[in-house]
Amino acid sequence: MRTDFILAIIFLLAMYRCQNSANNGDIAKNNYPLVLVIGFDRSLSMGSASVADTSDIRRICEVLLQYGRAATLGFEVIGVPSDRKFLRLDLLAQVKKKTASLSKLAVVSDSNALILAINRQRMEVFIRDCQHRLDEASENSHYTDLNGFLSQSDTFISELQLQGYRKMILCNSDGKHDAPVGRAVPSRDMKTRCPEWPSNCAFYVCNWQSDTTGCGIDGVFESMEGFHHFFQQQYAI
Repeated sequence: MRTDFILAIIFLLAMYRCQNSANNGDIAKNNYPLVLVIGFDRSLSMGSASVADTSDIRRICEVLLQYGRAATLGFEVIGVPSDRKFLRLDLLAQVKKKTASLSKLAVVSDSNALILAINRQRMEVFIRDCQHRLDEASENSHYTDLNGFLSQSDTFISELQLQGYRKMILCNSDGKHDAPVGRAVPSRDMKTRCPEWPSNCAFYVCNWQSDTTGCGIDGVFESMEGFHHFFQQQYAI
């Protein structure tokens, strides 16, 4: 946290210098920021399907570092019902300039180097925390609260500060909702509620085995590798 704060101060000083060496029209942040929520299903019903891990999260983050726009990622394990907050990663946008002055190029280059350092530090903390959540989750969990995860995802991507962001949800899941209902002698809710799922975003799934009719799914991939190929094409510079 302390290092992140120091880097942020240096970044702000660099930006101040940058703005004093160029006109307002010379330097601008890249457009089209992205918010992406990632959910990994670790339940027993996944069977022999490929298990996603933090190496998949790292690959997504690396693409977004190249993309250079502002980006926010959320992560949670899709398991037993929970109201805990998603893990969150906020990546800063790199600075873009329109003129070719060597002095301004140097200032922008220095600023972007600091932004990248901040983003990489935040990314490493995020990936570490994601690993902790995955370690906490039982790979043999009998529950997959898919409805609950997608309801929380809708809340996450609808935050006011994320207005104007491209919105995306990625689920590595078999699509079989199965959540306990009640406490003393819990029954099981196994009905997916597709009409209640988020509709204001792009929704992609991997290893999905359930019917997608009426669920608003924009892309189905056989594995995470398929999604990585697609994501690389969409967002790598």
